[in-house]
Amino acid sequence: MPPRVEEPLVHRSKIYTNACADREPEYSAYEQLQIAWGEQDNYEVVRKVGRGKYSEVFEGVNVASSSRCIIKILKPVKKKKILREVKILQNLQGGPNVITYGLELDPQQEALLGSHNRKPWSKFVTADNQHLASPEAIDFIDRLLRYDHQHRITSKDALNHPYFDPVRTPAA
Repeated sequence: MPPRVEEPLVHRSKIYTNACADREPEYSAYEQLQIAWGEQDNYEVVRKVGRGKYSEVFEGVNVASSSRCIIKILKPVKKKKILREVKILQNLQGGPNVITYGLELDPQQEALLGSHNRKPWSKFVTADNQHLASPEAIDFIDRLLRYDHQHRITSKDALNHPYFDPVRTPAA
């Protein structure tokens, strides 16, 4: 009998199996990323607070404004790895597991990273679409578009949402 050859173990995520594949190509295209680095002379390191694979993280101070900040100093690795790290940070910006401490970003960094605060759905209701914006519709959209999948409505709950009550077939 020939020796048994082990198949390589393949792990597929049960949630978001195609998370990156379903995105537009720009989502992961870090090799073309253009970074406008900000002015570094305005910052001073105070103490080390952490480290990562590609960087060390320090508490710092912006000497121009005397404000505290976090400084991430990149290790000398290949440019491609740094671009990938920056692209990942940009994609995670505003996500539920990104902790913010009420710090202000340097305006150049803010422009580079961008940020979008949560807006009330009522801001998107206009005279043209007001007839479509019932409280049930707004609640349904709000539950569908939650960033964190643990807070997002399940498909079963979505199908049972009151938004569909007007078209639901009565139970026999």
